[in-house]
Amino acid sequence: MDKRVLLSFIAPTVAIPAALLIGSALSLRAPADLIAPPIAETDEVEAAPDENAPRRRVYIPFIRSVDFSLPRDLGRVRMDIAVAVDARDATRLERGLKPDLTDAQSTLVEAILALADEMDASQRLSADLADFRRELPEAMRDAMNAQLAALDLPEAVVEVLITEWARAPGDAGSATPMGSL
Repeated sequence: MDKRVLLSFIAPTVAIPAALLIGSALSLRAPADLIAPPIAETDEVEAAPDENAPRRRVYIPFIRSVDFSLPRDLGRVRMDIAVAVDARDATRLERGLKPDLTDAQSTLVEAILALADEMDASQRLSADLADFRRELPEAMRDAMNAQLAALDLPEAVVEVLITEWARAPGDAGSATPMGSL
């Protein structure tokens, strides 16, 4: 093989890694000011919180499922929920609710059954439960906030999320259960 052809392959193979090695060594020895300029120190002024700014949420899942029977033999529902609370009140709420978790759950079931009865009385409770499921999170949020107010805690529940929904149909219900979200 010709020496010039061999040299044209060997020279770049040796020169490029050698250049990278030298560049790395020089950059490690360079003063820090050369690589990144120093951060100018400024007087930090803490801005007042903006009431219109979106609040950061923390999601607290309920450990126990909520089970209830629907009126007019529409079946039974089991659902798992999580509550979205304002991050500023999350720790205080978790501590305040732990001893009264059973009370909070019974408050939710009462709100659920009240909504089901109200919708049944106005003939809006149908076998597919679509309207019921759509209105349920708001009713549960209002019930949770009322429960928190009764415990002298801030009404910080922003949203109630239904994370799991399973339905065992009754005689009047449909034969297809609703699955997870």
